[in-house]
Amino acid sequence: RRVHGDQKMKKELELRSEYMPSGYKIPIVSKLHEKIANMGEPITRRDLYFRRLKAGDMKDFKDLTQEWFPPAFCDDVFECLDQTDANIHLGCFWRPPEHESEEILMGAVHVRLNSPLSVLKYIASDHGMDKKLAKALSLSTFCSNFSKCLIAHVNDIGVIDEARRLGIATKLIEESLKIAQKEKGNIIAQSLHVIETGKGAIGCYEKLGFAHSFTIPKFYNILG
Repeated sequence: RRVHGDQKMKKELELRSEYMPSGYKIPIVSKLHEKIANMGEPITRRDLYFRRLKAGDMKDFKDLTQEWFPPAFCDDVFECLDQTDANIHLGCFWRPPEHESEEILMGAVHVRLNSPLSVLKYIASDHGMDKKLAKALSLSTFCSNFSKCLIAHVNDIGVIDEARRLGIATKLIEESLKIAQKEKGNIIAQSLHVIETGKGAIGCYEKLGFAHSFTIPKFYNILG
């Protein structure tokens, strides 16, 4: 979990991530922190709303992602914003009551729609398969039986520090799946990967009904 100091004391803002070793100082990249502090208003659920991300949201989304996931993240996550056929980008925005002309990104999710077979090939080719992971090959029969179906994979999700514990991450996942079902209608499962030290994230996902399937050793390259 990331924490921060008094919003008025912007120089003392401190980001922490379950992805990084204890004591690692995460650089502040997004200018949204300062913007939120300058609003001087509390963030409440009633002032939040959700919509699909647009090309103009890409800079804020990318900056926040660099804070959420300090390990280098692929640029193609952001370059595919307009490719809605296979990708869903959903954002949570805050409109301060006293500054209704403002729209501030609070959190976002990127969901990629994959065929079951492509998921299996990705695991096998890009990350290797030891004996335990080889059990996943039993999915091949499953894949052939559901060749026209899709898996909605949560590729990237995060919430800005100032808006934690407002249920935003849960809502982002729920709403993205609704969009996928509405637009495709053949979603048979939703998947994601999470680092083992991400206890807070794991707890959130388990409440949503996710269950552990298998572990991929050294999937995340933390600090090289």
